[in-house]
Amino acid sequence: MSERFNVAESLVSQFSSKNFLFRFGFDFPIIHEAVRTAWLMASMITRNHPRTYRGITFWAEFVKDFRQKLDNWTAQSIKNFDLTVNPQEDMAIVIMSGDKFTGLSGSAMPSTKNPKGAMTLQLVENNQLSLFPEMRENPIIKEGCQYWILLYYKAEDEIRLELSLPNNIDGEGKINSWLERIPLPSCKVGAGSTEPDITDKSSAIDFDIEIK
Repeated sequence: MSERFNVAESLVSQFSSKNFLFRFGFDFPIIHEAVRTAWLMASMITRNHPRTYRGITFWAEFVKDFRQKLDNWTAQSIKNFDLTVNPQEDMAIVIMSGDKFTGLSGSAMPSTKNPKGAMTLQLVENNQLSLFPEMRENPIIKEGCQYWILLYYKAEDEIRLELSLPNNIDGEGKINSWLERIPLPSCKVGAGSTEPDITDKSSAIDFDIEIK
């Protein structure tokens, strides 16, 4: 299978801790701390738990711990779609699992690991229409707000991360194009499986950790 290359215009920003803090109001080690907490909680899941529970646990603990560490950001849920919102800056972050190109600054374009639903489509359209506000009709989510995706991907002994601004959803329902990408420093964790769980297609979130 050929790799997916970035043919759309996408600004890949070079990471700078100072610039990141200035733009988002928090420093990136907060993300690493939340990842490590989520990893610890997910590693407690046993073979007797439902197969998808490990991935759901990692995602839920990541979201929870990330929110708890932020000042001036609040938890918000729109039709069970979970966002972390900074109302003062008209900015929101959604945490999702990504594919193997997540966190890499090469020519290949990352995508979300799993297909997304109607709220994610509305989120992407909101970012597109921020460029052309006259085209907006009946917005479901807040007009003028930038909706960023915090992608994560487990690779060998690290979790790769990036914070990116989505621009398009493909025919399979995956976000595959970005207005801007900010690859972040990887977070070191224990070694585990890097292969996706393909046995449960219904799972919206999956994150594989090898049980030893």
